[in-house]
Amino acid sequence: MADDLKYGYKGAEPTQSQSANTGVFSTDDINELIQAKQWVSVGNLELIETQILNDPTYSTKFVRFENLGNYNVHFVTFTNVLNNGYFPLGIQVQTSTGWKTGSNYQYALQTYQDTGLLVDSSTGYTSCKLNSSAYRGVNGYAWIYNAIDSSKFTSFTSHTSSVRGNNLGIEGNWGMSWYQSAEAVTGIQFVYEGVLYAMGGFGQYSLYGLRGA
Repeated sequence: MADDLKYGYKGAEPTQSQSANTGVFSTDDINELIQAKQWVSVGNLELIETQILNDPTYSTKFVRFENLGNYNVHFVTFTNVLNNGYFPLGIQVQTSTGWKTGSNYQYALQTYQDTGLLVDSSTGYTSCKLNSSAYRGVNGYAWIYNAIDSSKFTSFTSHTSSVRGNNLGIEGNWGMSWYQSAEAVTGIQFVYEGVLYAMGGFGQYSLYGLRGA
């Protein structure tokens, strides 16, 4: 009974679902599914877009991604990000009614410095805060969950590392945040302190989707 299925499961009747199939695929089946981009394995990240910011005038307002694809989980990386002031880096979201630039976000952030541990949080902030400053450079990543699901809140977890202040030392940040409305998110943008300051400067930003999640 199982052998007449499209991809040749063997043995007992298989259970098929997005993330929990039972049975055995043949080598030919696997190759065909890989070519069709339908073979799912753990940690299957797919690059959606990369943007490089190179603005010595520090006048760019944001780095924006407006194509999230059809993924329930997203992964963003940001590398060698520099700005011209002691401004935190954050993420804002776009929905069907526009970009959410007000006090629409909550976050909790732990900052590990060579001088000690700091804890910061807010129940009404202008972005999902990722770190305390990107003046001398920040590198990091964030996971984004349920962005395209209109029935769930969009949440974030993040890790960053950076220089503290004006070459005063080092720091790392671990945090979690969320957008305070259950609605579908159609885009994200990186900003400094909400939209109060110019994004400007330098850095590479990449957005990925996690297939099969």
